[in-house]
Amino acid sequence: MKKTLLFLPLILLGILSGSCSGVISDFKYMDTLKDTLSSRYDTEDIHIEMKNQDEIIISFVNSKFDTGTDEEREKMAEEIGAILRTPLQDRPNLTKGTLEFVQKSNYIIASSSSTQSYNLTLEEQVPDTVQAVQQ
Repeated sequence: MKKTLLFLPLILLGILSGSCSGVISDFKYMDTLKDTLSSRYDTEDIHIEMKNQDEIIISFVNSKFDTGTDEEREKMAEEIGAILRTPLQDRPNLTKGTLEFVQKSNYIIASSSSTQSYNLTLEEQVPDTVQAVQQ
């Protein structure tokens, strides 16, 4: 009876650590990604959120990019998509991604925000000429 009571907590601990390891690696990846983006784009207020372990949302909040053109933001989305496609050990299997530029303002009794979103390309694009040759 004592042996059974001893093994039960060990079994539960093993189950919990196995299911938490994916979450821990996701947090490590998000932390590394935030550091990479902060240094590359020289901004600190970056929020990264993962949904369903396959979708990522990256938000630049009140950044210098709020006043950029659509072309500059689309280029930035392409650059960040390329960063996300880079194979890393802790990289989750991402299939969807969004880059957001958020402007937030706080007032005495209210707050407001506006967001512009751009899709991140997370899969390598094959040029049309290559697709034609493959067919």
